[in-house]
Amino acid sequence: MGKWIATVSRTVWRRISYLFQALARRRNCRGTIFYLPDRNDAPLSCNAPQKQRTPSPAPENVLLLSKANWQSRLVNDHGHTTRSDISDRLRYLLCRENSTPDVRKLNSLLRMPQVLLEIGCGDGEAARQIALKNPGIGIIATDLYDWSHQPSNGSGYGKIARAWRARQLSTQTDSPANLVVLRAEADFLRCLPVGAVDTILMINPEPRVGKSFLDLLQGESLNLRIKQGPNQIVILPYSRELGVLACGGCSFEHDADWSRGLGFILGSGLGFRRGASVYWGVDLSRISAYTGNSTQRDIYVCGQPPA
Repeated sequence: MGKWIATVSRTVWRRISYLFQALARRRNCRGTIFYLPDRNDAPLSCNAPQKQRTPSPAPENVLLLSKANWQSRLVNDHGHTTRSDISDRLRYLLCRENSTPDVRKLNSLLRMPQVLLEIGCGDGEAARQIALKNPGIGIIATDLYDWSHQPSNGSGYGKIARAWRARQLSTQTDSPANLVVLRAEADFLRCLPVGAVDTILMINPEPRVGKSFLDLLQGESLNLRIKQGPNQIVILPYSRELGVLACGGCSFEHDADWSRGLGFILGSGLGFRRGASVYWGVDLSRISAYTGNSTQRDIYVCGQPPA
């Protein structure tokens, strides 16, 4: 009887493994997540003999988590992460062509005592300089990285996006241990654990992008993703009365009236005030190439810096 149970258990195990592999081959979305039992799991029957199993090779577009790895990610330092939160974050990032190593690095950075999220980082040079000067802060730099525009659009943005996709940005080839550069939009904040971020940074954002983010932050209670206590939002707004022509005729989509750079901050109701020009040891007004075309170079800050 025991041998029969063991045989049935092995047959069931093989069929389950084949099912997982078949599903992995048929799914194209990089956000698909499977948990495969590992060799230390209990057998399907207490009477079945232990057998050394060789794990199946992982398909390129599927993130496989071992039991220990999966369970360790269910609760983070803040104690608020759930399996659904992790699944949403992985799906969001992998479906936007972020690499699995970068996703793992993000999870590691989220455990650091201080975390800075930059929205609209471009080539990520500002984030890189901040990371180098502040090894104790986890830096998460994000941008839309839309490479659908032709290289002749005059902005150079498409070139940066394609370089990110090919992993050729200097922030990717020579990335500090405390920096990750991700393809993500402002709504990525929804996917972060509660209380995950100390500081949000935006350098020369498009006015409508900045306004949309601040509206999102207030309208959907995304401020829960920002740690309680000392925290801050730091923005270097771009302002130019000449509008789109001030950028050299860039053709990427944005509000044509770039003079609204100050308007979306002052009208947010969040109590922004003028701050210093240097933060984290970096002169933010000089690090961005766009600042030279702006009619103002003041930094605006909401909140207090973390201790």
